[in-house]
Amino acid sequence: MAGIKITDLEALSVAESADYLCIVDVSDTSQSPAGTTKKIELGNVATSGTWTPTLNAAEDACSNPQLINAKYSRVGNIVTCTIYGTIDLDFTSFTSGFFKFTFPFTPSTYNAIGACGIRGTNGQVNTYIRDNTINFESFTTYGFSGATFTAIFQYEID
Repeated sequence: MAGIKITDLEALSVAESADYLCIVDVSDTSQSPAGTTKKIELGNVATSGTWTPTLNAAEDACSNPQLINAKYSRVGNIVTCTIYGTIDLDFTSFTSGFFKFTFPFTPSTYNAIGACGIRGTNGQVNTYIRDNTINFESFTTYGFSGATFTAIFQYEID
């Protein structure tokens, strides 16, 4: 293929995650001071899909977290996730509660951060995501079964 321009090659209509892309690694100057031409799998650049996180360790005001679905997209080493599910909340004895979840890719550190919205609670619950934990807080005394939540967060992988 020497002497053939990339622009003269046949176009690929759909790329698979195992397909290769051409890339210049500027940190490797063994071929040229400008960098070394290498290959990289498309799946290591960008990918998306679904995963089944384990929802566990519900404590204090939270119980019975149930998964409806979970999706992710990965671009380079940044992963963006959405978890949609239901949870039972009982703030009669506690002002907060939480549950833990598993990631689709192993994080470089447990420093995920994001937001969580919840329906069916009249806006009385504050939510946030830190590390691998979804947190719920309320200073109103009440209980609610089957509240739906959507958690959106990002984290870094190696």
